[in-house]
Amino acid sequence: MQIILSTARYTEFLKEFRLADRQNAAGKGETEVVYASGNATRRYFYRAPNFELIAYDLGGGRINLVDYNHVGTLGTAVGSTNFDGALLAGGGGGKHMTAELSRVVALTSEAARSSVVETAIKNVLGSAGRTVNLDRFALLFTSYKHTAKHIRYFDASGAYAPGWRPLRRDDYIRYFSDGSYTGDTTAHCALVRSLADAPNREDP
Repeated sequence: MQIILSTARYTEFLKEFRLADRQNAAGKGETEVVYASGNATRRYFYRAPNFELIAYDLGGGRINLVDYNHVGTLGTAVGSTNFDGALLAGGGGGKHMTAELSRVVALTSEAARSSVVETAIKNVLGSAGRTVNLDRFALLFTSYKHTAKHIRYFDASGAYAPGWRPLRRDDYIRYFSDGSYTGDTTAHCALVRSLADAPNREDP
């Protein structure tokens, strides 16, 4: 499937991406995502379930990653040109996660997992001058699995539950407000509300 950085086409990409991940989940299959910009074509490979980026191809053959977690900071003012640059750069030929690959994961995997992230990125793609502070979303990125399990979007084996959907504002708040949560409930619920209610207002 192809990812295109326009609001309407990006929305369609996420629908296809989510469906493919669920269909491939039982066999832990892969989803290939293609990005074309100018004369360059880039390919990214994700293992189901959970949209895990495992490899990329910059036009010289597949490069398998040896780690997955986000690295460093993703950026406080990321716009559509930054996403284009990240997709073109990939891992730069290396086998380890990079800041560029982290942005690719935010654009693809994290947005597929969360409607809050999706909305923020679509707002960026819909306006050439708008940016998003991806660093503010770090908590949502790291808490996805815990939140999804808490609201039973995964079964006991870790497989998708029939009612799975991307996480919404209230899903995070339910998890962060639960008595078993060990983080800062007040601060984290406030952050979720600010991200969801005003997901992207970093206009220049």
